[in-house]
Amino acid sequence: MSAKRRGTKIESAVQKIAPEMEAAFRARDVAKLASMYAERAILMPPNQEIVKGRAGIKRWFREPMKRLAGIKIVPTQTTVCGDEAHQIGRFESTIEGAESADPYRSKYVLILKRVRARWLVTHDIWNSDQPPPPAAG
Repeated sequence: MSAKRRGTKIESAVQKIAPEMEAAFRARDVAKLASMYAERAILMPPNQEIVKGRAGIKRWFREPMKRLAGIKIVPTQTTVCGDEAHQIGRFESTIEGAESADPYRSKYVLILKRVRARWLVTHDIWNSDQPPPPAAG
């Protein structure tokens, strides 16, 4: 297999992460979602402390997963360099019972590492596209 063809196949494998995450969210399958993270992964949710390790990430996702009504994850750039990769993208989510039907729009960065034949998320950070609320005054 040529290097270019092998590179395309690897990039394709990394690009499958987003639809797999989206499917886990839609199924509300916290265990499946957590299994996509490396054992020592780091999760950096907005306006919160860093969450360390797969077990901590699994615990963190339990609460938001209960409220999630819908999600759409769209990678916009994927770069692979050997056994490491990063993916940049956007996502929209809706929350059950939210006051507004407008989705929460965000952007994300995933850093991944190939462990044996599988790509796992080692770092996950995202933040909102919405402006901050007005300052209390």
